[in-house]
Amino acid sequence: MLGDGTARVTRSVLSIGKFYHPRSGGVEIVTQEIAEEAARRGARSTVLCFDESAEGETTVGGVRVVRYRARMVGPAPLSLRFLRELRSHAAAADTIVLHYPNPLAEAGHMLLGGARPRTIVFYHGDLVRYRFPVDRLYWAFSRAALRSADTIVTTSPSYAAGSPVLRHMEDRIRVVPLATDTDRFMPRKDADPPRIPFPRRILFVGRFSRFKGLDVLIGSLRRLPPDCGVVLIGDGPLRGSVEALRDRLGLGARVMMPGVIPNADLARWYNACHVFVLPSTLRSESFGVVSLEAMACGLPIVTTELGTGTTLYNRDGVTGRVAPPGDEKALAAAIADCLVKGETYGRAGRLAVERHYSLPAFRTAIGDLLGLH
Repeated sequence: MLGDGTARVTRSVLSIGKFYHPRSGGVEIVTQEIAEEAARRGARSTVLCFDESAEGETTVGGVRVVRYRARMVGPAPLSLRFLRELRSHAAAADTIVLHYPNPLAEAGHMLLGGARPRTIVFYHGDLVRYRFPVDRLYWAFSRAALRSADTIVTTSPSYAAGSPVLRHMEDRIRVVPLATDTDRFMPRKDADPPRIPFPRRILFVGRFSRFKGLDVLIGSLRRLPPDCGVVLIGDGPLRGSVEALRDRLGLGARVMMPGVIPNADLARWYNACHVFVLPSTLRSESFGVVSLEAMACGLPIVTTELGTGTTLYNRDGVTGRVAPPGDEKALAAAIADCLVKGETYGRAGRLAVERHYSLPAFRTAIGDLLGLH
């Protein structure tokens, strides 16, 4: 059974995430969509988030956004001011939505003790193979933090079933698949295309981090015809390593790295490419909303089998191909197949997003979850 089924009415929602708009990323998009849906339905919606250089309060899309200047300790923000002020923010909220993983937010939530409002944890992914024993210690801490939540939301049944952190918490888990805006992301062959210097274009969108499998994607290029190239949109801590690998393999002319592209301009890049690839190698890739954006634009997609949401939406041989993680040869073969059958896969992908992963369905699920009427 998913959740306790108890009807509640929420008038004030406090969301806690690492970062927020205009910072781009899958977690940030979900955080913003939930916060703005609460505001659209008449609730007082506040987001607490972190920034390495700025702090202060703004209003974005009807949402009050409070940013705390933070030091980054690895991927985790650290702000003592956030811990000092969290109790006053929580006291004004009916419901807290905590986006996991975020160790500081989880610690602050536990420190609230009996003063905690109803809490929903949106579980974005396991911390996997970060640094032993850091991940194991964090798992132990996480279980304590998650047990203090009323509801834990995962994006696919397979992720909930396979998570070492979520074991024995089935009584509080609900599944809400992610979604995308099918009006913003749609096939537009008349769109003004960006200049891309190779005829057949493979696209990746995301953070340059170790679980994304960018080394596998770049390596797979050697097994594809020379008119194929990769567009890597995004940035992150592994950018230098990606550039070094590209140069070492002599693929400089076949790898384009335009940096971070604003979400409002991404559809133009999807429509300029022929295949979208999410080559992730670890369960840290719990879903991949960028894949839905690509499917909505009519692109065939290649994902990897991780036991997560990446194969919830991508049906092998229907909307694209599914490859084993970390396998350059298999990834290249999957990309080659999508280049041949892209139109057929792309049509099926667009239809799948319209039927199962559109924003109205996601917003309805979130409204019901939060008790917004």
